[in-house]
Amino acid sequence: MKQKLAIQEVKKLNEYMLQAAVGRSGDDAVRAISKAYLQLVREHPGVYDASTRFPDANDQELQQAQESVVQLVLQVLDAYHLQEEIAIHLVRGLRSILHGFSSIEQMGDFY
Repeated sequence: MKQKLAIQEVKKLNEYMLQAAVGRSGDDAVRAISKAYLQLVREHPGVYDASTRFPDANDQELQQAQESVVQLVLQVLDAYHLQEEIAIHLVRGLRSILHGFSSIEQMGDFY
């Protein structure tokens, strides 16, 4: 059950971010997908939290859903003409920032 929940939440994240990115590019697109990420967490805090806690990382369906999100962010970053390795690091960094921010926000630790 928890695995299916994680997969559904990652797919929903991709949908939110995709809708936010449509018609945008560069900084505007990065801001839009970031806001979409935070919106999903705010609308589904318990589901988001459950989906990030110990899902089976070897699950092929989960890997495909996660890869869809990564590819979407890479497409957004194409506007910056980055080397692939740098773009991947930026995807990881952006996710870390958004996950960290949303986690702290959910705990009510912002003053």
